[in-house]
Amino acid sequence: MSTQQNLFFDSMIDSTTANNFKSNKNECLLKELDRIYEDLYDKHQHYLGYPFNLSLEYSELGKFLNLQPNNLGDAFYSSTVNIDTKKQEREVLKFFADVYKLPWEETWGYIGNGGTEGNLCGMLVARERYPDGVFYFSEASHYSIKKNAWILGKPGEVVPSQPNGEFNYDALIERILKNGNKPVLLVATLGTTMTGAIDNVKTIVELFKKHNIKEYHIHYDGALFGGMIPFMENGPELNFETLPIDSIAISGHKFVGCPMPAGIFLTRKKYIQRILENSDVSYVGTKDTTISGCRNGLSSLLLWYQVNRKGVEGFKQDVKQCMEVTEYAKARLDSIGWNNFLNPWSNTIVIDRPNDTICNYWSLACEGDKAHIIIMQHISKEHIDLFIEHLLDSQRNMN
Repeated sequence: MSTQQNLFFDSMIDSTTANNFKSNKNECLLKELDRIYEDLYDKHQHYLGYPFNLSLEYSELGKFLNLQPNNLGDAFYSSTVNIDTKKQEREVLKFFADVYKLPWEETWGYIGNGGTEGNLCGMLVARERYPDGVFYFSEASHYSIKKNAWILGKPGEVVPSQPNGEFNYDALIERILKNGNKPVLLVATLGTTMTGAIDNVKTIVELFKKHNIKEYHIHYDGALFGGMIPFMENGPELNFETLPIDSIAISGHKFVGCPMPAGIFLTRKKYIQRILENSDVSYVGTKDTTISGCRNGLSSLLLWYQVNRKGVEGFKQDVKQCMEVTEYAKARLDSIGWNNFLNPWSNTIVIDRPNDTICNYWSLACEGDKAHIIIMQHISKEHIDLFIEHLLDSQRNMN
């Protein structure tokens, strides 16, 4: 056999070996993907402690995973990076501006990476409005608020909260007056993390009037409840028309239902002028008024799909279902004598902390001797019945 024939034969062996290796590697990869999917799917079936909507229907959008939409910069400005979903992003923003009664011509906002980013943007807007202001937030606020205040160079005042998780309003006014005439940068919470309490902005504003406090920015952290309150029957009146709310952050992956972290931020357009003045980015032909710059165009598209698929009536039905199951869960807990607490308009039930086996199985969020369950769209009465059986078993074992 000639040298040339040997080389050809060797190359054929190498090619075959490489193809076999590639085939085996792909087969192993697919098996690993199946294992990961089964693990995640199993956890979905008993996920009771965190406020994620796991009732998702996005299979028709799978083809978009082979694209890379990038909503770079301001949602209201085009860009030379024109593979984007900014049109759909603006439609999502308008949907939430409408339900919160914020006139569209006065609206600015964008869809970012989650509630933390939305809170950071709201706090940035507040700081730019009143550079010499002081941040105030309660000890029951989400941990991102304290972190964001530190990032912005204004650690602020951590105000005591009431036992149910609301602001201690007397303590809030006391702290504000202690700081003299400095503007108030207030972060209120629409559904506190552990207890689902709502800070009452109406009460706060009445106290501001009583004490002649005129310069303030009120940002609402509405991570979970921000997606629920506008669709709640007999819920609290909470909107930009009747209350002096200046900005709000809503998590897209919580009640609204996005399969990846996302956050909807809204504020009044007039408040971002200082940010706009320094936002030109010439090489991509746009303005960047956002925290993250490059932004995930897929999350905007998914939220657009969800908003159009559900609409106001669909979200109302989701809220109704969640509240009905919440009432059922509280009644079942009461029936077995398991100590629990539920704030008004809340789907978060605070309970005495079960044993670690139950907490781990149901992915419960725990703090000290308390835990909570959060009734989202994927939680049924059957889930609650199984959870109650686990609690009863733990009681029997203790006895």
